[in-house]
Amino acid sequence: MNLPLTGHIYVQVAPEQIRKTLSDDGWSSFDFGPLRVQIPSGDLTRIRGARVLARTIAAQADFWDKDLAALEEVLTAAEQTATAQPTPAAEPAPSEDAELDAKVAAFMQTPETHRRGHRGGQ
Repeated sequence: MNLPLTGHIYVQVAPEQIRKTLSDDGWSSFDFGPLRVQIPSGDLTRIRGARVLARTIAAQADFWDKDLAALEEVLTAAEQTATAQPTPAAEPAPSEDAELDAKVAAFMQTPETHRRGHRGGQ
């Protein structure tokens, strides 16, 4: 038995709005936000159809959870990379030439945008 939806319904749904109930008056219900699937407990054909629907919902929810877990992993890694503190640049090893050490230290303090190199005759 098919229980198709015939349109798109955009609503906000919170976890506490997803529940199943078995009422004293013989109805089994599944609520998903404002949507309700309700089956009389004495209708074997509808119960079988509802079970197919329940298994399909469970399988799709599991697939979606796995997709979301993969997305969460990617975004968490990106967030950790973005918030990681840069490691300070290693200090150059001191040489035996104090004047050269002073020039290197001054060069390292200059912002990269203001550094001029002499590469290839430039």
